[in-house]
Amino acid sequence: MGRKSLTTLAQLEFLALQLLDCAFHTTIGMPADRALAHNKGDLMFNHRRLLPLLILTALLHCAFVLALLCSAFVVLPIDAAASAPVAVAPLRFVDEDGAALAGATLRLLCYDDRQNPPELSADLLFTTDQAGFLQQPLPADCPLLAALQVLHRQPVGKVGRDDAYWVYNTSWEPGSRTLIPATGEVIVRSEWRLVLFDLAVALEWEPSAASTYLDELRQGLFAASAALYDATAGQMAFGPLTITTAGAGWDGADIQVRAANDYRPTAPVGGIVAQTTAYTTPTAAQTVYAPGAIVLGRYWDGFDAADPVAGAWTEPPAYRTILHEWMHYALFLYDEYQELDARGRWETFCTCRDLPQVGIDPQACGQTPPQLAASLMSYHYTASQLWFDGLPAACVSTDQYRVHGEPDWATLARWHTIQGQPEDWLRKPAQTTAGPELGLVGDLFGRRPEIAVAHNLYLSIVQGQMNTHQRSQPQLALTTTNEVTLSVTISAALTLTELNRLHVQLYTLEPATAGRPPRLLYQGTTTGLRRAPNEVGRATLVGIQPETELRVFVTGPAIPGAPHYAFYYSGEIEPAPAQQTIQALRDDTALRLDLQPGLVGAAMQALTVTLSSRTPLAGTPTAQLCTPDAATGCPQEPAWRQTLTGDPANLTWRTVFTAPALGSMPPIGAIQITAPGGAEVIRWFQTLGAVGPGHRWGHAPRRDGLLAVDAITPVAEADNLVLMMPMANIPALAAPLPPGIDGLLGLPLDVDVGLAGAAARQDDQLPAPVVMTFFFGQAELDRLESSTTQTQLLHFRPGPNRWEVLSFSGRSPHLHWLATRPLAEMGIFAVGRASAGFGVTPQMFGDPGPTPVEQPLRFLIALPASTNIMTPTMGTIQNPLPPFVATAEPVTCSLGECFFDPVARMVFWQGEVQAGDLVVLSYDLHIDPGTPPSMLPPVLINQAQAFDGEAEYILTAQTQLQTEAPAARGDVRENRAAN
Repeated sequence: MGRKSLTTLAQLEFLALQLLDCAFHTTIGMPADRALAHNKGDLMFNHRRLLPLLILTALLHCAFVLALLCSAFVVLPIDAAASAPVAVAPLRFVDEDGAALAGATLRLLCYDDRQNPPELSADLLFTTDQAGFLQQPLPADCPLLAALQVLHRQPVGKVGRDDAYWVYNTSWEPGSRTLIPATGEVIVRSEWRLVLFDLAVALEWEPSAASTYLDELRQGLFAASAALYDATAGQMAFGPLTITTAGAGWDGADIQVRAANDYRPTAPVGGIVAQTTAYTTPTAAQTVYAPGAIVLGRYWDGFDAADPVAGAWTEPPAYRTILHEWMHYALFLYDEYQELDARGRWETFCTCRDLPQVGIDPQACGQTPPQLAASLMSYHYTASQLWFDGLPAACVSTDQYRVHGEPDWATLARWHTIQGQPEDWLRKPAQTTAGPELGLVGDLFGRRPEIAVAHNLYLSIVQGQMNTHQRSQPQLALTTTNEVTLSVTISAALTLTELNRLHVQLYTLEPATAGRPPRLLYQGTTTGLRRAPNEVGRATLVGIQPETELRVFVTGPAIPGAPHYAFYYSGEIEPAPAQQTIQALRDDTALRLDLQPGLVGAAMQALTVTLSSRTPLAGTPTAQLCTPDAATGCPQEPAWRQTLTGDPANLTWRTVFTAPALGSMPPIGAIQITAPGGAEVIRWFQTLGAVGPGHRWGHAPRRDGLLAVDAITPVAEADNLVLMMPMANIPALAAPLPPGIDGLLGLPLDVDVGLAGAAARQDDQLPAPVVMTFFFGQAELDRLESSTTQTQLLHFRPGPNRWEVLSFSGRSPHLHWLATRPLAEMGIFAVGRASAGFGVTPQMFGDPGPTPVEQPLRFLIALPASTNIMTPTMGTIQNPLPPFVATAEPVTCSLGECFFDPVARMVFWQGEVQAGDLVVLSYDLHIDPGTPPSMLPPVLINQAQAFDGEAEYILTAQTQLQTEAPAARGDVRENRAAN
């Protein structure tokens, strides 16, 4: 049946429906007062009048449906009868060789030429017969089109999802907007290949009605898609887009956005795979990719996640970071901003070491313009392209080369092989070029095609409009939410210097609602200026709804001559007013929380929770395990909420959450410990995959973020997994920082490397050395009035209960990271702020005092190796004990050998150093207890001699001694139970 006949039938049926509707409202649907005025006979008469019209409408509908069914199987060939209408002019689809696209699935984009430029009016899926003709009728309003041939749909393997991406051949050249008249032959070319990712993004919170966050996120993703299209020579972009909120769809998302304003972006390499996938690289390196998700903080400005302006997703640092993480996640590429060797990690930038200066210095990278600079896996803030070919010196020791042994584009050419697919989807271009622009591909962003069936045709005719074919975003909020700007104060009067050393953590607990369990969100920390005597900054809390609970933890480390601080707040926070202030009270509970992963193979199948307290608790504590996914949240079932067991006399309790009861252990979540009397501690945690950069004993690692753990040689014979958590250890905070360190950048991280089976950890020791990279933000540096050159790595040793300075290998002022030297220990690590000149020139640091004579006097020597030595050279330190000092212990050093010689009364260090090395020698001096206080000097002066491989130095430090008991200090301490 012809198109005109179909249209006539549709119009007749539509007219009959209109008449029926009119009659219905006239006779039956009249107002109630008028209806009551009619007697029963009148109403029956009116019903009988409608019966013929109902029958006519039904007959017309049946005729139309039968005609549609017939037309679905009748395709007019190109040389059909002249009576065929122009609107259904025959189309035949062929490849570049002229061969028919037989039995193909085509995605056709219809454009309305009445607009200038033409506008997309329909996005439909069709099938062709053996001759390349459409088997479904084309919409009437489709004078111009673009065609995509569906080659492959990749399953995603995630909850509630179908496709990871679609692979197409297209009818237009990359970057163009070439449209084809809807008549005659349409050529679809394999050289114009396109991969469109089906993108799912999940927000942990529900934005307020007044928020522009979702719009900005969508615009940022569009910009990231354009950058991806450019970097892949017009072969990859984002297509369908689903954004969910309030934790809905979290477990099935490609990108998860946390509410936290202090979280650094991170991605698992190869996390797009539908199932664990083993791969052997061209260098015979073995690795295993596993499903995962990119995790972002609330914003990203290149250093921090709290600025809604500089860090908005529409800004280049933000959307280019999404692109960088996507290339980890979906393209299986590794980082290229670090070199790894036997001594640790070092800053590099592939493909040229001055890549951060591109766009600033015209001479950078050999005068390469920003649009051609590489590599995006090195410094994506200035680079636009991937490592194309060759073997630049700046690339040879990067993770990308260590794992894949080849440039980025060579790995992309193997993209199909990595995923176990027979056909090569991506083609390496002849050379690196700028662009292309998105062109027609921009019209595909956020769109999902629909199947071209008779029903869609009928609707378009009757309603007179085309379906936009865009998936609507679900409205998942169960209640109205708001953003609240919170000012945090503490119940103590401190100096500005002391306030700036405090770190704040904010958590909100959402109440349970109908069909949804309660949830626990980590909101991040405070930002902005702090003001004496008690203001510790402000924070914008998101997703606040009625009956939301707020928890605030404020902690600060002890430094020589000053105590540690701990404050706590617990209470409700309402959505209004928009500006609120709370005060955290002094907390003396001194809890310590430790998490240990239990592995079966490479997967975390158990999580052991251990709580210890310095003082007795009022009752048995309870542990609640939470996940960001709205479908799970913080269930009250025994599998998720458990009572800890243990010996209260030893002030230690323990429980184990196991995966069989949960289905799987969440890779990111939170633990809340509560006990009668008000004791509480909450911490978020996250797994980071296996020790990197790649091996078969564990899943591919998560890159970037707050922490990366790597082995110099591949870990063998033991599946492993890295778990991190912000430290919850008051004894560690109470232990003074080393001399020369006067603050911490953020909260220390508790790092655990879980090993499977018999290789499980013993006393925080690892069977093989690893290198840890710790990242930090600019806001913390600014608050402490510091710079990257003053950052130092610290490690807390629980045995002697002391912090020690670790000698680091590399440091990046551009990306803000510090890397350890190889070490075989887990535990608590921190980035500290060092005094001016620490590690720059040879110096000795000591506790300023006054220090009681019965306590150890701690000293630290920082000796940087001379920058002029060309070969490894011996260095030395000798520290004769001052008068009245009996012994020196413990003695530790970051390099070489160190010890105390009681006969010579001397602290010694010696070792081989190279340019760039930093030797840190730490030791405690003990006053002879037999010395009468009256004979001790008011100030103890300590002096040492040091040789840095080139020159000798005399180093001196002094400590004021306290020979009399100090006067009692007035200090009001409130208990957290008062909250």
